[in-house]
Amino acid sequence: VHGDPEKIRKRIRFIQWWFFGRERADDLFAAAFTADGDPAGHVGYTRTELSGGGSPIAAAVLSSAMTDPKLRGSGVFSLLMRHLMESAAAADIDLLVGSPNSRSGRVFLGRLGFTGIFHSIRAGRPVRWEWLGQRFGAPGRLVAGAAGHLCDAVIPLRVRGYHYHAGAELPDGFQRFIQEAVQPAACHVVRTPEYCRWRFSHPDREYRHIALRDPGDRLAGWAAVYLGSHGNRSRIHIGDYWVTGEDARAFRALMAAVREVALQEGADEMYWAGRTCSPTYNLRRLGFISRKSDNPVIAFSPTGRDLTALDRWEFRDTDVDMF
Repeated sequence: VHGDPEKIRKRIRFIQWWFFGRERADDLFAAAFTADGDPAGHVGYTRTELSGGGSPIAAAVLSSAMTDPKLRGSGVFSLLMRHLMESAAAADIDLLVGSPNSRSGRVFLGRLGFTGIFHSIRAGRPVRWEWLGQRFGAPGRLVAGAAGHLCDAVIPLRVRGYHYHAGAELPDGFQRFIQEAVQPAACHVVRTPEYCRWRFSHPDREYRHIALRDPGDRLAGWAAVYLGSHGNRSRIHIGDYWVTGEDARAFRALMAAVREVALQEGADEMYWAGRTCSPTYNLRRLGFISRKSDNPVIAFSPTGRDLTALDRWEFRDTDVDMF
């Protein structure tokens, strides 16, 4: 399907990690085969726990749906998805969620009974501005750099009153911090230590954990980031983040710490994908430029559960691993 050998290797690594990289026996990976025994397609889900309105939601994240291009339109994908949906119902899974591309999204929404619950937001803020004027040569880089300095002066990001540390491991005191930080959220993924250790062990991403601490050395904010790329520019992807007490000042300081890490890594911009209902986490106020994703996050309840709890999901990139 991919053709490129490196893309094939990365895809296999992802599937091995996503479906078989943790000690759970209730994830599902299903494949269909032709009469000759050749693979025709595969789909799967991984179990996760949500908290919605204070109640637990047994959920599963859809991933890695793929059909042999020669067999597209033959019903293989729908066959596999119906098998998966029936299996989810038998396992008492309340909710299936995913973020499909445009082609498969039409099947999910039109034929399989899924509902589009919201569009995620993609947001970015340059940390080095000159690349914005790259195509116009030296004059363009000069103008873009000057505009960037003005933006940084008007909407500054400073780690004032806090200090931070960036490392490869979750910070000390993380479990207590995350329980306090997610409490105001109406709907969120339950982040147990086991879940987080698995979640941030992605085989092709070197996550760094940024721990923001107040003057008393109390953990006040946390972000998980990794260095990636888009076209000819490098990005610090902000995969997950929280602050305690929905403290807007702490969130600004946390994003300032992310910016400093981005500069240390030589990145051109900070990038985030997700969705928030909290004014605390409004990135536009911090100079991020945002746009709505083309395709919605979708959901289906095999048990007939009401989906309204998802309307206020504090949704992060890592919840579904979209990008």
